[in-house]
Amino acid sequence: MVSTRTPVRSPSLREHVPADDDRTVVVPGADGAVVRVDGAARRPIWPWVAGSALALLVVAAAALPGAPPRPTAVVERSVPETPVTIVRDPWSWLTRPVPSSARSLSITLPGGTDLFELIALGSSVEHLTGVGAIADGVRVGQVLGDHAVAVEPSGAIGPPVVLFVTDPLVAGSLMPGQLLTFEGTLAPAPPDFSAMAGPEAAAIAGPSGVYVSAVPATIGLVPPLA
Repeated sequence: MVSTRTPVRSPSLREHVPADDDRTVVVPGADGAVVRVDGAARRPIWPWVAGSALALLVVAAAALPGAPPRPTAVVERSVPETPVTIVRDPWSWLTRPVPSSARSLSITLPGGTDLFELIALGSSVEHLTGVGAIADGVRVGQVLGDHAVAVEPSGAIGPPVVLFVTDPLVAGSLMPGQLLTFEGTLAPAPPDFSAMAGPEAAAIAGPSGVYVSAVPATIGLVPPLA
């Protein structure tokens, strides 16, 4: 015959549980044995799982391409480079010592046209105004004023051409007999050229109707021809 009496829990089971200790619970086992369950093991574990997952995500993000570099204790300092400026005089080649046979000894227009030859032949040159003119070894024949001198070819006899210099200090330093190199522009002589450069300059520029306006910085002296 099977007994239906409900087993009575022994009151002594609770005597092993300290009243102020919430970490340990004593419960009866299925076979009547006493089982001790640590209260810490019953605490929820989801905070630990979430923390571990977050740590894995941080490590994975740091390993992805393009992630910002980790800071280091070494501080790199960039030293700015000092720019080096090389200044070259674009007209210095005109005053280099060269044999007289290598110089034009004249004023050359684009295409190799000799300005002195055109004027000597009586050809019209007013249609050429505005073009560049390069003198290489022309001779100063006469000082015409504070801004003008007359130049002539060194290797031949020909009509002079008025050289107008905007800087009076440069023009005042020129003397007859000097050989010059310069770059400038062929310009038409205006009606008031006499007031601009002097009456003698106007008389020389009258027949051809032109003069050469030189860039002061390009004017240089060359050694006497050998």
